[in-house]
Amino acid sequence: MKSFALRDDAGSAAVRVIGQALRTYGSGTHWIEHYRGETFINVSDEKDEVILTDRFRDLVVPDDSEHR
Repeated sequence: MKSFALRDDAGSAAVRVIGQALRTYGSGTHWIEHYRGETFINVSDEKDEVILTDRFRDLVVPDDSEHR
């Protein structure tokens, strides 16, 4: 599983856009969680990870913290 943090300036509409892209072009196996004021997008498929790092690199950053 790979986790990405949504940038603070991305806005809530970005979550919908990213979720729709992952459902349409990815595996559809992802989940979004909110933890202590931050939004995380978690993916378990390499195809979804590529979508996030290529198409949405301006909106998300890889998250290596233990936020759970």
